[in-house]
Amino acid sequence: MSSFFDQTVSEFQARSEADRERYRGLLFSSIMEDRLQEMVESNASALPEDVTTSPEGWTEFVSSVVDAYRDYDSSGQNVFEIQPQLLEMLKHTDVDDLTFCQMQFPFTCFYIYWGKGSQIKLWTNEHRVDGCYITNATFPEHPKEPLLWITFTSVNQGSDFTQDKPVVGFLADERFYTLRLALHENKTVGLSLEEAIQEEHESPEYRRLVAEQWLEYLPDLTRLALNCMCYLNYSKRDVEFRYPDETPGKLIAKLERSNKPKDKARNQSKLESMGFRKVFVCGSNAQKQGAVGTGREVSPHWRRGHWRNQAHGPERKSHRLIWIHPTLVRKDKGEPAVGHLYSFEEEHKA
Repeated sequence: MSSFFDQTVSEFQARSEADRERYRGLLFSSIMEDRLQEMVESNASALPEDVTTSPEGWTEFVSSVVDAYRDYDSSGQNVFEIQPQLLEMLKHTDVDDLTFCQMQFPFTCFYIYWGKGSQIKLWTNEHRVDGCYITNATFPEHPKEPLLWITFTSVNQGSDFTQDKPVVGFLADERFYTLRLALHENKTVGLSLEEAIQEEHESPEYRRLVAEQWLEYLPDLTRLALNCMCYLNYSKRDVEFRYPDETPGKLIAKLERSNKPKDKARNQSKLESMGFRKVFVCGSNAQKQGAVGTGREVSPHWRRGHWRNQAHGPERKSHRLIWIHPTLVRKDKGEPAVGHLYSFEEEHKA
């Protein structure tokens, strides 16, 4: 993997200083896409059909993930981990009537983690969407046309990283997609999402071949991502900056007992080398309390929540988001069906 990126960086550095300064990330992405397409062509027999059918579309989406990671890295590598119970509540919250001016970005780019055990399935049996990068993208040449980039990532539960195969083979095991939404201040989320999905339908053929696999899932995935954004703007949000629950307790205790800066740095470095670092954990209290129930004598189902834009302050000129929580009706009778995202229409057909 490192040799692939080193090659891309070397070719980028070989371009003229004027081109590097003018095109920057666009030039880097273009070089990477060229290298990826070459790798697809030379390893076609070992790759899935959906990769070889549209190598241009696939490489564009892989490149978009690299772009998102680059922005995430330069913004401080901030991760918001959504606890399962909070995630389930946000799945059942309506967001379409809000406008983007009611959402603030905590960082230019950050990652929202939905968990390795996410039940958000894609079209394969192996892939689960485990989170997304959120990027506030504004280009210098179009300062009045900001964009929201949502780059969805997935985990392939059948991946075997001990296998001896080319880099492109490991990349082909995953599924990525970037949706771009225009951040019009006075346009609702629902309308912006509708326009963005329509643009995907009308995208060039090489991109559309990949897009068609995702189009069924994008509306609900995007609403979930935006609900997470709203939660981060919620005045009563439950957010802790700490190590995730799966971090070995002995190592955390050892770090906390470190009195000398050198010892603390060494213990922290050990945790990071094992893949553990502090993240913003969201919804710990909701996880402890479980779903909110009503006690009515009906079959278990979710009553959807929504966001309210409440005016407050002097002359009520300020506004804040108020979350009207979704409610699990008759949770004592069991749990509603899980394993996929629920759309508003689907719930009302049940």
